[in-house]
Amino acid sequence: MAVKTTNQPITGIVWYRLESYDAARGIMEDKDQLPSTYSAWRISAEQGEKMLRRLGRTTTRAYIDPADFIAWCKDRGLKVDAEARHHFANWIALQAATHLE
Repeated sequence: MAVKTTNQPITGIVWYRLESYDAARGIMEDKDQLPSTYSAWRISAEQGEKMLRRLGRTTTRAYIDPADFIAWCKDRGLKVDAEARHHFANWIALQAATHLE
């Protein structure tokens, strides 16, 4: 989902770092929905990002740090799952949009 600003839409994309992918995947309640390897996840994520950019979307990467993400979910009463990842990406996009205005 894109966050619309007065300037342009920004779409947040959940992103992981190589060094924390396994730990991040391990905390997710729906870890079976995520690729088992970072490289498989990265290929898919980059394809999605390219598609969004071809559609004219501005994207921002919402990096998930396992410990911070658990705390972020807990503060909002969310499960640690795809829905929370989606909300997190939108939250990061909103932060990015706010800095563009």
